Amino acid sequence: MDFLAGPEVQIEAAGLFLGGKFTFIFWIVVVGLGIILPGVLEIMELRGKKISIYIPALLILIGGLIFRFVIVEAGQLTGYLN
Repeated sequence: MDFLAGPEVQIEAAGLFLGGKFTFIFWIVVVGLGIILPGVLEIMELRGKKISIYIPALLILIGGLIFRFVIVEAGQLTGYLN
């Protein structure tokens, strides 16, 4: 929300991952594999399923890393300092 409430450059950057070039990566990899899937795996573990503790942790780390790449690349493409 902060991106959409900022100056035009930030709105342009947000557009890249909310409906542009990085939409798939943001929603599928960051949100789906980095947030939702680890949450589902943890709920399954609470209900008695045997889930390795390394899988959700690794998914969260990968999702966070990809999120950083998406944000930095979106900022680079908008050319804030140009």
